[in-house]
Amino acid sequence: MIIPLIETIKYVNWKHTLENRSTGRNYQETLKICKIPVNEQTYDFPECSVITNDVLRVKVNGILFYKIIDPFKAVYQIDDLLQAMEQLVLTSLRDTISKMDLVKAIKSEQEIQKLVIQNLKKLKDEWGTEISRIDIQSILPSNKIMDSNETVVIKRREAEAQILKVQAERDCKLLNMKTENELKEMEEEGKRKIEKIKADSAAEIKKIESDSIAYGIISKAKAESERSKLECESKGNYIKMMLKSGVNQNYLEVLEHTRAWKELSKNASKGTFIIPYDSTKFLGNHIINNTSQIKNSQKD
Repeated sequence: MIIPLIETIKYVNWKHTLENRSTGRNYQETLKICKIPVNEQTYDFPECSVITNDVLRVKVNGILFYKIIDPFKAVYQIDDLLQAMEQLVLTSLRDTISKMDLVKAIKSEQEIQKLVIQNLKKLKDEWGTEISRIDIQSILPSNKIMDSNETVVIKRREAEAQILKVQAERDCKLLNMKTENELKEMEEEGKRKIEKIKADSAAEIKKIESDSIAYGIISKAKAESERSKLECESKGNYIKMMLKSGVNQNYLEVLEHTRAWKELSKNASKGTFIIPYDSTKFLGNHIINNTSQIKNSQKD
C-alpha cells in the first residue's frame, strides 16, 4: 500500500537488445515498468558472433526463459536485469562454444544449453531470477565457410562414390572370374564324367563281345559235339540195321572204300591221288595195275 505524498511508485528502466530481421541490425529498447512480472518470461536475445575452437566464426541465436522469484533482488541488487542477463548469456555461450570445433558445436546444441543453464544458476541467489531453460534456435557459420564446407562435402561424396564404383567394378571382376572358374571346373568335371562313362561303356561292350564270342564258341562246340554225336549214333544205328538185314562186315567195308574212291576221283585233275594199301582186296590187282599204266602214259 502506497501512502500519498509520502511514497511514490518506483519505475524501473530495463534495456534489452532487439534484432531487426529485415536489415539484420540490432537496436536497444528501454522498458519502463512499475510492476515486476513474477510469471515466466521469454527473452529473444540477439544473434551473437562466436569463434569456435578451430577458429571459425559462427552466429548463434536463441531464446531465454526466466522467472523472477524475488522482485526486490531483481530491482535493487542489479541496475538493469535484462541487460545483465543478456551479457551473461552471451558470455556463457562464447565460453562454451569456444571449447568446441564447428562440427561438434552444430551437433551439440543440447549439451551447450545444459552448460549455459548451469553457468546461470547463480542468478537465483544474487538477482532473484531463475533461468528455467534456453533454446538455441540456430548455430550458423558464415557464408564462405558454408560454401567451402559444401564444396568439401561434395568432393568427399564424389570421392566416396568413385571408391564405391571402383569397389563395385572390382567385385564384379572377381565375381566374373569366380564364375568362369566354376564354369571351367564344371566343364572339366563333365568331360571327366563323359570319359569315364565312355571307358565304362567300352569295357562293358568288350565284355559283352567277349561273352558273346565265348558263348558262340561254346554253342558251336556244343552243336558240333551234338552233331558228331548224332552222326555217330545215326551211323551206328545204320550199321546195326544193315547187320540185322543180313549184310556182313566185309560188305560195309567195301562200301566205305568205294565212297572214299569217289572222293579221291574228284581230285584226279590235280594229277596225283593216293590209293590205300589194302585196296587190292576190295578192287582187285588188275584194276590197280590199269590205273597205274594210265597214270604213266599220261606222264609220257
